[in-house]
Amino acid sequence: MEQPQLSLGARLRRHWPQLFGVAAMLGVASAHFLSISWLFAVPRHRREHVAFRLCCDPWAWYTRKLFLRPHIRVIGDEHLPPAWNGYLYVSNHESLVDILLLTTTVRRGFLMKRSVLYSPMGLGTYLSGSVSLDRSSQRDRARALREALDMARRTMSVIVFPEGTYGHADGRLRKPHLNMMRHAWSAGLPVVPLGHAGCRRAVDGQSLPIRRGTELVLVVRPAVEPKDHADATSFAQACWREVVAAVREARAQIPPGPPYLAGP
Repeated sequence: MEQPQLSLGARLRRHWPQLFGVAAMLGVASAHFLSISWLFAVPRHRREHVAFRLCCDPWAWYTRKLFLRPHIRVIGDEHLPPAWNGYLYVSNHESLVDILLLTTTVRRGFLMKRSVLYSPMGLGTYLSGSVSLDRSSQRDRARALREALDMARRTMSVIVFPEGTYGHADGRLRKPHLNMMRHAWSAGLPVVPLGHAGCRRAVDGQSLPIRRGTELVLVVRPAVEPKDHADATSFAQACWREVVAAVREARAQIPPGPPYLAGP
């Protein structure tokens, strides 16, 4: 039988504790960002490592401890390079919680859409080496690609979501955009494939409800080396195949069921 649609007021009453939690977290994040905003005075490529420790590490800590309280497990963490720069990281994309998981475990910058920049967390990640882009502008996408590769080579490796947005609601991954990985081959940057599961159970995309205590699993695959592939396309396809395999492995580590009703 079809469930009756709840009114806006009823939905707000149902989720008001979570809405209060979101507002409190945003308030803490805003106060935190104001306390370190002086980092904007430090030039790009000189502030990123310090900014990550002052911006992203504290944000990830209080979001985990005070808000989501996830159970995080990493498989293959020995494949995470110790160097801050010199790599591109490629991952699937499920939810806003991806940012928390990857900030906590991989600890690198992001290639992020411009709208994320206009938030305390987005500005903090920008200070820490992330690069923003306007997806509607081909010119800006080209600019962001150049900046992300330059950042990855010189200062702070960058995490990329080739799907461009959250995967399908039934668990299928979206068709990836491989251009960044092709350029990584040309630049001689190894790519570290990542696959995770559980983030969509914590927060479905970017909407309520929020489920605390969710199990999150990240699988890290060995870096794919440009020298092992004859051309940019075969390199990019190999990178994405590793991401898909990592996603399958991550999903096998958590209980089956929604939203993972279809294979990646």
